[in-house]
Amino acid sequence: MQPIKVEDRIFQADRTAHIGVDRCVRGPVRSSRNRRRTAGRGRHRIFRGVISLSLTVAVIGGLADMWVNPARISSIAEQGLKLADGLAEKAGFGVMQISLKGHRYASDTDIFAALGQSDRRSIFGFDIGKARRSLGKLAWVERAHITRRFPDELLVEIVENRPFAVWRVAGKYWLIDHKGVKLAPLTGRDFAHLPFVTGAGGNLKIAAFEKTLKQFSTIKAGISSVSYIGGRRWTLNFKSGLAVHLPADNVRGALKKLNRLMSERHILDRAVASIDLRLNDRITLSKKPVQNAKAGQSLSASSSRQVSLSASVLTASDSAVPAPFQGLRSVAPASAQQTASGG
Repeated sequence: MQPIKVEDRIFQADRTAHIGVDRCVRGPVRSSRNRRRTAGRGRHRIFRGVISLSLTVAVIGGLADMWVNPARISSIAEQGLKLADGLAEKAGFGVMQISLKGHRYASDTDIFAALGQSDRRSIFGFDIGKARRSLGKLAWVERAHITRRFPDELLVEIVENRPFAVWRVAGKYWLIDHKGVKLAPLTGRDFAHLPFVTGAGGNLKIAAFEKTLKQFSTIKAGISSVSYIGGRRWTLNFKSGLAVHLPADNVRGALKKLNRLMSERHILDRAVASIDLRLNDRITLSKKPVQNAKAGQSLSASSSRQVSLSASVLTASDSAVPAPFQGLRSVAPASAQQTASGG
């Protein structure tokens, strides 16, 4: 039997069919629509294969590019974070309120400016680490704690640097911390109890020197200010007007000598202008000028009786420094103060 064609497909005719009877065919009989669908599926498979191959090549190429250029990864991640942050803010989780706690001298304006440096506006995305670092750059702020309060509030707790001393430099008075960093200009008498130091570099040395002075309470109680001379030694200026010149080395030993002079000789009760302790083997005392009642003139210290060495070894730069708290107005509130830069 000859093969027949059915719908452009070749099938073998059924041998059992009688002559004159429609011939039966074995196998699927597909319409032209099915034929076109089948052809379309083939083309789609080819198209999907090409797309898959292209995507695979693109992903591999992108990974290779990011491997060579890691900055691309951070850029993509940054865009994703910004998108998520914006969606969270629109959903009601934006930072709407910031509560400050614990600050007295640092101004609200400076604190809010430091917090505003974060470019994340949602409670989830707000960069607490970056905010803490920004706050830490403020002179008054020692450290800061930031807590999220859902859905839209931040609690900022400030721990401030404590003023340690008053430092005079270039004719101005500054509050400094224990590291010698400027905190703010002195504006009132509220800090009259703090040590007062003058001289270049004295701000960096005063904390260690004060630690030594605390061991000599009698001496410390009578001091009005201390001067750092020549970047190497100290002069003590007493409330009575007495100036005591300490050596660059063995300061503790010199203070012990001074302590004995005060306890055994009551040196503060005498008409002594200065005491020089810079030499290990001797102490030089210079008397105050003596007023001549008849002539109305005073005798200079050089003509007065001295001990051991001439008073000429004392320089003019070692003279006593008056207290800086006269005629100063009261301290300004924290929100109105200008925070000084450190250094």
